[in-house]
This record gives sequence, structure tokens and C-alpha cells, in this order.
Amino acid sequence: MARLLGSGSRWRTIFTCLFLLAFLGMIVAAAWSTWRYHNIADDESHASTIIRSLATAEMEYRMKDLDGNKVHDFWTADVAGLHGLGLIPREVAEADARPLNPLVAKPVPYRGYYFIAMGADESETPIENLRQDTDKKSGHVHHLTKFGFTAYPTEYGVTGRITVIVNQNNTMFRRHHFGNLMDYWPSDEGLRHDWGLGD
Repeated sequence: MARLLGSGSRWRTIFTCLFLLAFLGMIVAAAWSTWRYHNIADDESHASTIIRSLATAEMEYRMKDLDGNKVHDFWTADVAGLHGLGLIPREVAEADARPLNPLVAKPVPYRGYYFIAMGADESETPIENLRQDTDKKSGHVHHLTKFGFTAYPTEYGVTGRITVIVNQNNTMFRRHHFGNLMDYWPSDEGLRHDWGLGD
């Protein structure tokens, strides 16, 4: 009988330990989920700040004719090219997913996000190419009046949940990222249906 009671006590101890481990596991999982949520939100906020700073850099580039081509135009070839003129930090230039002249062998995400310069504007009919030869010597790397940038998460749901875009109007839009790379400024109808105003 004593042996049976001892066995029952042992099972109660094991059950209690398993219960405590499961309870601790739930606490750790909840803490991890909360941390991840706040971390993603923080990275999304940084992406929005960076995309806004790209628009500011473009305004300065055009206003001051920083490339000295004697044409007041925007740089539309890539994101990384703005770093060469001291307009953006190197780590943002390294996160350019399609640089004209790569600074690193492979793009390095900035706070979980990549950045690209858009190639077209679908709000125009016909669709307008954002990479034009404005000075007849630099190639298709400028536009007189337009530009567009995209920030998108390196892994949806892990490093971010939204894609952010901005153009020459300094109006930022955001939407949940579904894996499609925004290489163009959306049509007005597309903006109304699929995008919300950013911060």
C-alpha cells in the first residue's frame, strides 16, 4: 500500500511539474508574441520614416541640381545613388534591392525592409516611364517631375506587414504586403481600393 501511495505522489509531482512547464511555456509564448508585435511595428515605423526621407532627399537633389547636369530633375535610377551625394545613410543604400551600382554583394535589409525606386507611373495614360534621359548624357536615370519609392518587408509577417510607397507629392500610402513588388505608382483607382494614407 505504501508503495502505491508513493507511486501516486510521484505522479502528482510529475503532473505538477508538467503543468508548471506548460504554464511557463504559455507565458514565454505570450511575451514573445508581444515583443514580436512591437518589434514589427517599430520596423514598420522606421520604414515609413526612411521612405519619407527619400522623398526629402529627392527634393534637395532636384532643387540644388546636386549632380550638376544643369537640369532640375529627380534621380529615378535607384535608391543607392542618393547615398553618393550624401543624401541618405549608407545602411539605407545597402538595403536597395535593385541598385544601379551595388555597394554590397547582396542587399542588406534595413530594419527588416528593402527599398526600391519605382520604374513607372500607372496613374498616367499611357503608363509613364519614370526613368528618362533628361539631359541627353546620363542615360535613363532621371525624370523632370516625378519619382516613386517602395519599402517592403524582407519576410511578410516576420519583419513587417505593410508595404509603403511615396512619390513627388510627398504623399505616403501603405497597404498590407502580399508578396507583390510595387515597381510602379498605382493608378488612382488602385490607390482608392488597395491603399491607405500613411503617417
